[in-house]
Amino acid sequence: MKLNPKIYKTLTQPFETQDVNGVTVEIHLMNDTNYLTRYAGQGQFAVWTSDGKDYRLLIERDYYETLKPLYSPRVNDIWIRFYNRASKVRNDIFLKLLAPVLLLALIGIIVFAVVPALQAYQNIVLVVVLGLVLAVNIAQSTMMKRGIERARVDAVTEIKDVVGLDQFNKLIDIQSKFYEEYFKFEEEVPTPAEESKQLEANVEEVTEKSEVLEDKKEQDSK
Repeated sequence: MKLNPKIYKTLTQPFETQDVNGVTVEIHLMNDTNYLTRYAGQGQFAVWTSDGKDYRLLIERDYYETLKPLYSPRVNDIWIRFYNRASKVRNDIFLKLLAPVLLLALIGIIVFAVVPALQAYQNIVLVVVLGLVLAVNIAQSTMMKRGIERARVDAVTEIKDVVGLDQFNKLIDIQSKFYEEYFKFEEEVPTPAEESKQLEANVEEVTEKSEVLEDKKEQDSK
């Protein structure tokens, strides 16, 4: 399946290359691209891309070094199979549910528009068809989410088996701490010289305001 194909085409200098069961996985550092702010700034430190055959993983440098066991060839093989399974879920739901309903709806609209005896009911059919398509679209969206979530849970379970449950839990803790450190904004503590300068500026501002008020009082009293 194609995955973020536009990003895939822009990645040309891999940091590392893996052979995952005949599939080439190139690892590209997000820090060397224009995508760092776009993704890491939003808390997404790894982005998978594909041209439908091979894969390129765009990942933040420190994140990769910190959680390297989660991006080994064996684990990446699990993620590739997950994305393929997710693609199959989408295609199956579209072909087996959404496409037939859309086809029947289109046929119905055409029949009621062409047959003179049925044209009087054309508007009613349009409303019914729109409601049906909306309901089916909601149903297929729900089914798709459930199918992809099942695939994700199975993938995570398999990763736990590959990495080891204890190691996996440690890596999750490390991941949480990485997020906390990455988005921790420390307040700058002013130096004594800066504090003194700011105090002088505040005093000067108060003095200027007092002088303006005094001048105004004198003018009002005249």
